[in-house]
Amino acid sequence: MKLSFPQLLKVFNKPRKMKNTNVPLIGTALFLAFNIEKTQSEGEDADPILVVSSISDRFFIAVADGMGGSGSTNYEYDGEIKTGAYFASRITLEFCKEFFTELFDGKLPIVDKIQILENNLKERLNKYLNSFKFEKSNLKSKLIRALPTTLASIYVDRSADLIKIASIWAGDSRAYIMRVNEGLQQLSIDDLKEDLDPFENIQKDSQLKNFISADNKFRLNFKEIQVSGQFLAIVATDGCFGYFSTPMQFEYVLLKSLEDSDNMDDWRIRLEEKIKEVAGDDFSMMILILGWENDFIAMKNDIMQRKKILYETCITGLEGYDIILNKLKDEKNKIENDIKKAEIQKQTIQKIIWEEYKKKYYKIQNNIQ
Repeated sequence: MKLSFPQLLKVFNKPRKMKNTNVPLIGTALFLAFNIEKTQSEGEDADPILVVSSISDRFFIAVADGMGGSGSTNYEYDGEIKTGAYFASRITLEFCKEFFTELFDGKLPIVDKIQILENNLKERLNKYLNSFKFEKSNLKSKLIRALPTTLASIYVDRSADLIKIASIWAGDSRAYIMRVNEGLQQLSIDDLKEDLDPFENIQKDSQLKNFISADNKFRLNFKEIQVSGQFLAIVATDGCFGYFSTPMQFEYVLLKSLEDSDNMDDWRIRLEEKIKEVAGDDFSMMILILGWENDFIAMKNDIMQRKKILYETCITGLEGYDIILNKLKDEKNKIENDIKKAEIQKQTIQKIIWEEYKKKYYKIQNNIQ
């Protein structure tokens, strides 16, 4: 997989809002994808990628989140200056796209290719690093890295009776599957320095112990499972799930936006809007839907069984406290406003009383003068 440097540079197209479709990809697959920037043209998430085999029933989806703090060093390409985080996510996904396009033409199991993927990705990142003009970051810290990014991806092989699903990741972007009976299940394990579960990490936001970069040792984690039947494969950066109060509420947003939608593109728009309401960062996601013969409505009807269970077992209790908290917050805001009004009124009265009081208070001084 050797390309000349000029060929590689095509990855750095300017950011764009991804277009989506409810038209079948191949066989029995549908997808949606989006990449939403917090700041226009400065988003450090790359556009999600999808690779589909032309000769077998295999798929690969991935997202990458350039790490803005660690990757704050600016690099120049073609007269344009962007952060290392911006370039890192795009280099990584472009390389993965090339790698899996070639992999689909071979016969080796995916597990035998992970070390090759890891080594070649390191080589690709270093090739870019050695070619960029760059300005050193103003941040003086051991946390600064060259071209740092996360990666979350899912490889699906449906060529046999049992479906193989492999998750490949580094960092805290996540890979999930969703099934009717099991709901949303996380395949990847966040590479955190602290031993925190997904709920705990929402509150504490641990630093990462493993992520992709050009100047740091990293590993690509790999986990393979086998399933049968219908499912949704989902990859998402932390901007999608990290601003909800609990993992349950993230799943509920996925399901509620689906319930309110008439087709794939409608679902994408509603899901974007719901995440945007809470997100404080760039966010990107890819959802691959397999097993419903391209029938969006059939998939939606089946998945709504899970939405009903999730609502009854988890969301109802949370909503009750949300109602209480919102009421208390409203009362608190009213009290704070009343306090401000009372303070202003008090200051006004104090001034009036002082003006009258000071006539005698200053009487001796005025006579002396």
